Amino acid sequence: MSSNSVTSSNPAVATVDKASMKVLGQAKGTATISVVVNTADGLKTIQKTVTVSDDARVAQSIKSNATEGVFTYSLASLPSGDDLAVDDAGTDLFFTVTDQYGGTALTPVDYIISDEVDADDSMTVSITSGALTITGADASDSVKVTAVDASGHTSTVTIKFTN
Repeated sequence: MSSNSVTSSNPAVATVDKASMKVLGQAKGTATISVVVNTADGLKTIQKTVTVSDDARVAQSIKSNATEGVFTYSLASLPSGDDLAVDDAGTDLFFTVTDQYGGTALTPVDYIISDEVDADDSMTVSITSGALTITGADASDSVKVTAVDASGHTSTVTIKFTN
């Protein structure tokens, strides 16, 4: 299936960046975005009404990519000297804050550290400029991290380290 054209019924409200295929809000209001696609059954038109608002984004929920609240991190997978950084852009543990529009550009505003298990007292958990970093972790160490969004929603993950 390939797209043949993408149009907006109201370009003053919403336009389509044809290179990225992203809908871009221009002004408050509504527009219908139409996509014509070539399918095995011929050309089909898909339409979706979008609303552009100037309301500030408000966090509605927060979640992590951890499975059932536990993120197991293999120390062997880290290059020597690297640390585990928790952020919204890395390939490690991350938290996603969703706003009232379904967007995910917001980030956690705070992290709460608890239930630290550090067998040899070498693990350091720090928060700098909103980024959480864990250094000196050994196999069998663990720490509970609760990320908090601007609306007070939380997501808690237990980080466990293995060899």
